[in-house]
This record gives sequence, structure tokens and C-alpha cells, in this order.
Amino acid sequence: MSQDDNRSVAEIQESLIRRVRSGEPDLFSKLVQPYEKGLRLTCYFILQNDSDAEEVVQETLLKALAHLDQLREDQCFRGWLYQIAINEARQRLRKDRIYERRAGDGEESASEEGEFIPRDFADWTHVPSQEMERKEFWGAVSRALRSMASIYREVFVLRDMQHLTTSQAALVLGISEAGVTTRLHRARLKMREQLAPFFHRPEKKWAPMQKIMQVGYSYMRKAMDCDKVVRELSNYIEGQLEPPLRAEIERHLRRCSYCAILIDSTRKLLYLVGDEKIFVPPFLGNQDLPRLLMPAEGIRNS
Repeated sequence: MSQDDNRSVAEIQESLIRRVRSGEPDLFSKLVQPYEKGLRLTCYFILQNDSDAEEVVQETLLKALAHLDQLREDQCFRGWLYQIAINEARQRLRKDRIYERRAGDGEESASEEGEFIPRDFADWTHVPSQEMERKEFWGAVSRALRSMASIYREVFVLRDMQHLTTSQAALVLGISEAGVTTRLHRARLKMREQLAPFFHRPEKKWAPMQKIMQVGYSYMRKAMDCDKVVRELSNYIEGQLEPPLRAEIERHLRRCSYCAILIDSTRKLLYLVGDEKIFVPPFLGNQDLPRLLMPAEGIRNS
């Protein structure tokens, strides 16, 4: 999309917001329609329940309509909408005694600077293509997200599945941009490790990282330690490294097949979970936005 197209979309959105605020609530459906699918996906992967996700989306839309006048001019409407959805999902989880800020979550948060060591280095040669495989893939994604602590699940969904920027995700989650970057890096490694068995053939063998680091250790020291590649994986994929460090990593990748597989498989993971045109979660197949907005319209008519 060109800059002119982006400007046009922003102008249309601003116009819709002004008109809804001025007494045309019928246009609210048009305003939120581009984000409804992403909201449902986000709420589903946080709540792990389709009916709960639909209720939270409804509540999010109701609150957004009721409090649209509180949206500041310097706020991004999309980010504001996701912030409401995340808060509503967290409240639902607290109510169900699932989302708890207990010692376990605190320990994970406190140890975010620690290293996560990948263990599966089989090549991801098998990419799901048929409908049944896609359903299995989304089932695997759902199970992997369920196994994550909430602080990693939320940032992965917002950044890699809904494509919010780092700054937008930081505002939605109420944490620093550095916190988003750190959590996202760990979430990607965790997700990749969880999904690895889905992508390689059964005959492929797993290679523990400890064993890899022991083999040819003296040679690896001359080039670059694998653990540095792991630490810089997200920055490398997103093109956020200084040229000298990027060149150093690329030299290492030409020598180390394990790290090359790590980079390649992580890129495939981000492509698969982020491209909704190719892989549409089965629970989003038949959604009706006007039906979701019926309670909002009820407010208008009351």
C-alpha cells in the first residue's frame, strides 16, 4: 500500500470517527469492520474458547462505541481497540480464575533476560497446504499458545499475528518497547520449539543444543557462538542489526547448518501465522459482523 493509500485510509477512518461521535452510530460497524477478524483471533488465542472470545469481542465493541469520545487525537484507533480487547480478555480470565498474577508468572517475567535454548534443529521441509493440514496446524498453534505464559502469548498474537508495531503493542500491553522486544523474542523461540514436530518428517532426528555446542566448539569460537545467533534471531529477521553484526551472522550461517535451519524455520513460522490470506483459522470461517454489533445497535435504539 502506497503512502497516498495509507493517507486515504487514515482520512476515511478519521471521518468515520467524527461522524459516529456526531450522532451517526450506524457507521460504527463500517469503522470497526477492518479489525473485527483480528480482534476475534486475538481474543480466541488469549482465551482459548470460541464462545468466550465472541462475548469479549461484543463487549469490546460495545465499550468502544460507548467511549469513542475518549479516543485522543494522538491515539491510534486500532491500537486503542486492541487495548480494550486485551483488557476485557484479561478480566474474563481473572473471572474464570485462569489469568492469575501468581508467583509463576512473576518468575517468568523476572527472568525475561535469561536465555531460551532451542532443542529441535530438524529442517522444516513440510509446510501444510491442504485444508485438513491447515486445521491441524491451527490446532498446533492453539496448543502451543495455551502452553505459554500469558505475557508471551499476548505479545506474540499482537505482534506476529496481528502485526501491531512494537510501539503499538507496548501501549496495548502497558509495558515498555524494550519489554515487548524481549518477550516477543522468547515467545518466537518457544512457539517454534512447540511447532517443530509438526513440520518435519518422523524420521528426522532431533539434535539437542548442548550436543551441537560441544561438536566443533573450537571451530565455532573462531567464527561466532551459536548462542549469539539465538540472542539476535529476532533482530536479524526484522533487519534491525547494524551492518557489521549482520555480516558476521551471515558468515556464521554459511558455516553452521543448525543456525541456518533455526533462522529459516522461524521465518516460516512467522509467515504461516501472519498470512491470514493463506491460513485462515477454522473458527473464523463464518462470522457475521452485523450480528456481533446487534447489542451496540440496541444501545442506540434504547
